[in-house]
Amino acid sequence: MKHSQWYLVSVLATALTASVGCGGEPPPEPATPSTPAPATPTETAAPTAPPPDGIARPDSGDAANHFLAENMLFGATTEFLRGYLYAHPAKQLAPPGADGKAKLWDFYKQREMNTQHYWHSRAAKPDELAVGQLALAIELKDGQGVHRAPTSVKEAYETRWWIARIVSLRPRSEGYILVSGGYRVSPDAIRLLEGDTSPTISKQGKEDEHFVGEEHWFAAKTALPIKGHRYVSLAVPAKPEAPMSGGEGRFVLTTRGNILLTQHAWQTRKATKADLKKGQMVFVPDIKTDQTYRAPQTRLEALTRRWWAVKIDSTKDIAKGTVSVEGGYVVAVDALRVIK
Repeated sequence: MKHSQWYLVSVLATALTASVGCGGEPPPEPATPSTPAPATPTETAAPTAPPPDGIARPDSGDAANHFLAENMLFGATTEFLRGYLYAHPAKQLAPPGADGKAKLWDFYKQREMNTQHYWHSRAAKPDELAVGQLALAIELKDGQGVHRAPTSVKEAYETRWWIARIVSLRPRSEGYILVSGGYRVSPDAIRLLEGDTSPTISKQGKEDEHFVGEEHWFAAKTALPIKGHRYVSLAVPAKPEAPMSGGEGRFVLTTRGNILLTQHAWQTRKATKADLKKGQMVFVPDIKTDQTYRAPQTRLEALTRRWWAVKIDSTKDIAKGTVSVEGGYVVAVDALRVIK
């Protein structure tokens, strides 16, 4: 066989193998579920410029307002969609024009910006925080890796801030709340956006051993798979009193904080011995130790890692505490969930 023919056959064989899969981890979603951490910025630092006359960082500020001036805006290049969105302290230089964009002075980048996306904000009070709200946090961490409040005017104005969605208030007793992307933020470090129309969800039930609360559903864009597996996300219904009104519901996804309108959502419980049979649809956390998918060990894992729906294929190793699901993946029995 000529070299060129051999190369073509090799390429085709590799492509075929990739398309059908060959064990190991389930194939990834078309969109990468994880978001780069705010601690590793993706933006390029901009050249600094002197501020216009009358625009200067104040010399002092109130710690209760995170050392920011009362009329301070936060400007961004786009609206929040998922994960997190960088937003910088700013002051308005000119009102919106015909294109809807206002001219702002960006204190972080020390330059002018023109944008439609800017907000007034306020330091959040402990009793007004709710799942679903958009929250501003600053790119500063304490020794435990929790995002903290600024401690000076310099920090407040010269550090990058970002917007994320609140996805769980349960860890508040541990000194933080959880926001989209899996970031932990101290409650006293959070600012709320004025005019935010996001759903606010206060209902919170008991948690089970998987750190899944009574308020949590699984949601997906499409129906459960007939064969193979389908990625799903833990989510909180925007209307807990009527989650699927008219056969459709809006859900706040705990992974990336986006809001999904869907006809495909399910309430689940931990699987029991009676559920462990061939053909049973189960929900599996995408968390592995060695070659076995296991139960979440922390709330952070449960809420911010993706899950997948798949059918049990074999129970021959149930005495060892595992089952096999379609695709040949091995899953610990105590990691499985089923539809209520």
